[in-house]
Amino acid sequence: MSGTSLTRKILDAHLASDQTVSGTAAFTIDSVLFHDMSGILGLMAYDDMKRSRAGVPMPVVFTDHNLTGSSPQTAMDQAFVRSCARAFGLRYSKAGNGICHALYAERIARPGLLMIGADSHSQSCGALGMLGIGMGGMEVAAAMTGRPFPLRIPKVIQVCLEGRLAPGVTAMDAGLTLLSRLSVKGALGACLEYTGSCETLSVPQRMTLCNLGAEMGATASLFPADRQVLAFLRSQNREADFKALSADPDVLIVDRMGKNISGTGMDTNITRSYTHGYGIPRDGRATRIAVLDLTEQTHDAAVGIGQADVTTDRLFKKIDFNTTYPNLLTSGGTDSAKIPMVLVNQKLCIQAAIKTVVGLDPSKARIIRIPDTLHITDIEISEAFIPEAEKTEGIEIVSEPYELSFDSEGNLF
Repeated sequence: MSGTSLTRKILDAHLASDQTVSGTAAFTIDSVLFHDMSGILGLMAYDDMKRSRAGVPMPVVFTDHNLTGSSPQTAMDQAFVRSCARAFGLRYSKAGNGICHALYAERIARPGLLMIGADSHSQSCGALGMLGIGMGGMEVAAAMTGRPFPLRIPKVIQVCLEGRLAPGVTAMDAGLTLLSRLSVKGALGACLEYTGSCETLSVPQRMTLCNLGAEMGATASLFPADRQVLAFLRSQNREADFKALSADPDVLIVDRMGKNISGTGMDTNITRSYTHGYGIPRDGRATRIAVLDLTEQTHDAAVGIGQADVTTDRLFKKIDFNTTYPNLLTSGGTDSAKIPMVLVNQKLCIQAAIKTVVGLDPSKARIIRIPDTLHITDIEISEAFIPEAEKTEGIEIVSEPYELSFDSEGNLF
């Protein structure tokens, strides 16, 4: 899997087929949400379908919007909701339990899920690293059948958080500031994906920001599943539901590759890139991999250069194909020797890697630079990675940010 946003990683994991028509694809839905106001028509529609049980793993209906006993019609509606829950196997939350979005977060939400809800604020569960999309009751009824459900694939708007909330400043204040910048239509057809110093915000604070995504026209809002999410699920005795999820890096810069580093030139457990059929693709591959040079000990064999997206003229001119190809012939593969884009120097190589990440703001690029895949004790990261690195156990920031220093020929070394 190529590097991508967390939004696309979750959507890709739920694709029911590879076919996309006019930006719309079919997805497998994990969960649906109804409540006693917007869900009535949806449940009536599902009843008319003459289907016996819900076809999704986690269907749920809440009685929380209308005041119990306020009118005969309310009593009838709530009785209908209860009967649907029994008939279709929905998880039912009775009146008085609490607000549906908070209860959903506490009892059902977990990283990586895809939920369709009959409420515009269904995206609040994005605070826990899952996608919640609000739709009308009829659409939610269709999703509850369990059949592949069509969704227009949203574009991703990255919201990079910096620092932390000042004393007296709330998540609502931050969300309203974002709303003032984007406007009520600024996120139409998009998912607001939060990056940067997310770990300074608790899950309830994140839910506030995700809820406000609906006021900006967003399809969904999403935070990474990190230690804040783990702490929240642990407080609900649901630690087993946690799995870490975040966007992949934008660019990985590898100074040198070679057979003395790995049999594949670069250790695929580090690059997360596979060029043969034996490896299992994993999350974590950077969108672009730039390889700058070969090691002396590899004797000009460039096995594994196919993992790279861009490289340098210096590396290319060193390649001895008579040494490289026999290694590949014995492994039964060819992709590992495919030549990536070749740039005249290391500076242009790195710039090309950043430039070709579609939609990326270079000032927010998440970049990692390593000497090679065998020596990763000391690495360099871009400023956009610092907030995440500061909150990651086992990582120590040892210097202030600095610019890469290129020589007169445009090379780092």
